[in-house]
Amino acid sequence: MFRGSLVLTALALLALSACGDDPSGADAAPAEPEAAPEATPEGEPEAEPEAEPEGEPEPEPEPEAEAEVLPPEPWDPTQPGFYGVGYRAEEISYAPPGQDEPRTLRVVTWYPTLDKEGEKAVYGGILPRDGVFEGASVAIDAPAPVLVFSHGSTSFAEQSFFMTEFFTSHGWIVVAMDHTGNLFRDRGGVPPEIFALRPLDVTAVIDHITTLPDDDPLADLISDKIALSGHSFGGYTTLAVSGASFRVDAVDLACDTGQLSESFCGYFQDEATIGLFTEGFLDPRVGVSIPQAPFGGSVFGQGVADIDIPVLLFTAAGDITLLPEQDGEPIWAGLDGQDDLRVDFTTGGHFTFSNACGFGIGIGVDDGCGPTFISPERAFHAVNTYSMVFARRHLLGDMSHQDILDGTTEVDGDVLLHHKR
Repeated sequence: MFRGSLVLTALALLALSACGDDPSGADAAPAEPEAAPEATPEGEPEAEPEAEPEGEPEPEPEPEAEAEVLPPEPWDPTQPGFYGVGYRAEEISYAPPGQDEPRTLRVVTWYPTLDKEGEKAVYGGILPRDGVFEGASVAIDAPAPVLVFSHGSTSFAEQSFFMTEFFTSHGWIVVAMDHTGNLFRDRGGVPPEIFALRPLDVTAVIDHITTLPDDDPLADLISDKIALSGHSFGGYTTLAVSGASFRVDAVDLACDTGQLSESFCGYFQDEATIGLFTEGFLDPRVGVSIPQAPFGGSVFGQGVADIDIPVLLFTAAGDITLLPEQDGEPIWAGLDGQDDLRVDFTTGGHFTFSNACGFGIGIGVDDGCGPTFISPERAFHAVNTYSMVFARRHLLGDMSHQDILDGTTEVDGDVLLHHKR
């Protein structure tokens, strides 16, 4: 059902560069002035100086480095923030409803650090990432806002590191998961139960990060300010967790017209399954929703109107993986929040919203990569800028860049903004 799966077997040969390190000063402390020699009483000979002990001279003490000073906030949302990027990966397990076995997920976390060197992170176990340090020290000591990210179908947790690293540099804690059974290494198509498991994965990850043990370095640093974003099937996941309701009639129509796979349509006939989807997957802890090129028009119908939090919808006019008339347009038409905003890339494609084009192995050449599309650098800049301003506005009450959201200040000439009010 989702074309353009991310085939990543050649990623280990890549060497992608990270953002440059922030400069820091380490000035040597000034030398103490030498004490003046004491006068000796008249008539007394000056004491002979004591002989220097034989052996190596004592080393000079190392000058202390000056502590880095954070610039005043809020920081410019159009540029990377002050912090470096720390990283860790772990596994968690939870029990999905109706499942006989626990479900295990690989969960990765990016967090602010001031470390300038360390062990290089390896994304997905195959993609070394310069400038991102695994197990780095934590630079913050107060609860930080959180971004949770959901990857696309047959992808992996770190697929959009352009965004996850950017938010981390601004002092956010960012968490993403591998949706087990729907990864780049999985074969055999998309299992129908993944439609329910994906949003359940997100809630399990939020449960995990909000109940870290006291000895965890990030314990007490997870605030209740949580944004959720995702690309493609991750966009569907984002909408579901944000409160979009499933419409059984919309699913039936999509099955009748061939928009949904036969395996999913058969799976959706079971009464227990219909009940699970009818109940929905809302997690009220999520305060901002940022779906990117999302799937969902055929399963939500007008159910996206049930989302009660601000939604920043990214779409691309040239998307041929998820056609705008089947997904982007119906989703935008169904949203009805006065703060909802649509950012449409007039020269974008489906893979405009991930790092896929930079992998260099021909992924999505006709759907977001190549000279006829907006460059990745411009696209990433726009996605990061709008996402950061929108999240800070609606999670943190930061009104300082409202001109970007209302379109007074243009971020990129290939972007069109659509407002509900």
